[in-house]
Amino acid sequence: MELIDVAKRALPDTAAGHPYNYYWRADTPLRPPPPRLVEASIWDYNRDRLYRPRLAHLENPHELPIVRLLADHEWQGDELMDAWVAEARTIGNGPARLMFTQALDHGIDTVENPPAALTRLFAEGLDARPAWFDPKAFERGRQLWCDCSYLSRSGMAVLDLMGTFVGAEVSTAVGETGRLVRDPYRRNLETFEFFLEVSKPGGMRRFGKGFTTTTRVRLMHAQVRARLSRSWSRDRYAEHGNPISTALTATAGITIGLLPMLLDDHYGRRKTDRQMTDVLHYWTYINYVLGVAPELLTLDLTEALAMSDYSTGHAGGPTAWTEQMARAAADNIAGAFPGTDFLRPCNLCPHMRRITLPKIYQALRDLAPAVEVDSDTARRARNASVSASNCALRTWSGCDGSVMVRSTG
Repeated sequence: MELIDVAKRALPDTAAGHPYNYYWRADTPLRPPPPRLVEASIWDYNRDRLYRPRLAHLENPHELPIVRLLADHEWQGDELMDAWVAEARTIGNGPARLMFTQALDHGIDTVENPPAALTRLFAEGLDARPAWFDPKAFERGRQLWCDCSYLSRSGMAVLDLMGTFVGAEVSTAVGETGRLVRDPYRRNLETFEFFLEVSKPGGMRRFGKGFTTTTRVRLMHAQVRARLSRSWSRDRYAEHGNPISTALTATAGITIGLLPMLLDDHYGRRKTDRQMTDVLHYWTYINYVLGVAPELLTLDLTEALAMSDYSTGHAGGPTAWTEQMARAAADNIAGAFPGTDFLRPCNLCPHMRRITLPKIYQALRDLAPAVEVDSDTARRARNASVSASNCALRTWSGCDGSVMVRSTG
């Protein structure tokens, strides 16, 4: 708490000076959600199919104590890693990086005269396995998650991309750092490496590659959080909450863990509550290593589903960064394949963006302006439209990703 108190006195008009910028304790009242946390209907399609049926027995799942605590924790980051990042700035990046790497790869006991914040990070966090951890449940969960279908994991990846580009908290943090636009390949490679290493057998053991990769992701989050907090005004923080909050990290892990299971179950590969709970155990331990506040770690499936549903429904967006990142992603993919002519989403075309609902209404009302084409072009356009409609009627995707054909005749 001392480092935050110093920041509040030194920087009263920045994020550090906001009265809600503190770490929750059991005797502190709950803070209200940040104003940007508004329920948005754009996420209802998935919620209606994946979450709400499993939460129907609750009158109001968002009133569960842990969900209310989740909303409170939008104001705070990762207490142990944030303290180390703050202390590292006073030590210097070079020496701090060497000490952190030594402690991570060989243990805190091998670091000569480690700073207090680094010692606490490892002694109270990374080297302290939580009492609730069950290695057998963890391993069952890992295997179940890896056994999810390609379709369900692809669906999870697509929804994760939507959260990154559209969701208010993630797109703001990612957009303001600019790294996804400047260096997309390295950033995406780091993401792929994280998922690969945490899913390997033994990867999350103390000195496993998955464990060290996860810890480095945690450090990166804290560094970005510190950078944005220094640049954000008090009003910006008051609207948004803490950038890359512990609430975001908690629900990201829960959602990434459970989404493939929920999608498989929805499309016919049934999953039991026991299996879902084992996967939750697996990702809850990953969340622990990522620095999620202990009070937000749950092995209760209903609580986890309610937290994920709340976070999904209140993801918000799009933001000022959404279009820029979408354009950059499209340009980066096209740049990697210069000989390919890519179809782009219509909303990325400047001409299509001139089409608005009022203009459509006026055109339908007045049947104007007329678009005149020669009869041969009109015939070919009409045939192409009919052919596409017939194709759509004949095919749909099966639950295993295959394409099944249905006769219309």
